[in-house]
Amino acid sequence: MRKLIIRSAVYFTVLFVLSLLLKQFDATPVILIGGAVVLALFNTILRPVLNILALPINILTFGIGIIFVNILTLLITDGIFISITITGFWIYTLIAISIMLSDGFIRHRIIEKKLS
Repeated sequence: MRKLIIRSAVYFTVLFVLSLLLKQFDATPVILIGGAVVLALFNTILRPVLNILALPINILTFGIGIIFVNILTLLITDGIFISITITGFWIYTLIAISIMLSDGFIRHRIIEKKLS
C-alpha cells in the first residue's frame, strides 16, 4: 500500500509538471490526482502482464517496446478520465518516457532503501 501511495505521489508530480509545461496536455490538479492513482494501479497490476506479452517485441527492438506498453497504460488512463486532454503521439511518448524514468527512480531510490 505504501508503494502505491509513493508511486501515485511521484506520478502526480510528473503529470502536474508536464501539464504546466506542455499546452497539448491539459488537466486540472484534482483530475491529475485521480489519474495518478489509476495510473499507479495500472502500472502496478497491468503493466507486468503487458510487459510479458510484449517480450518478443522488446527483444526485437532492444527494449523500445516498453515505451509502447507505457503509452498503452496512459491511453487507458486517458480513456477513464475524459477530462484529461492529451493530443499527439509525441506528447504521449514524452509522458510515457517521463513516467518510465520516474518509475525507475521510485524503484531504485525510494522503495529499495525503505525496504532495506
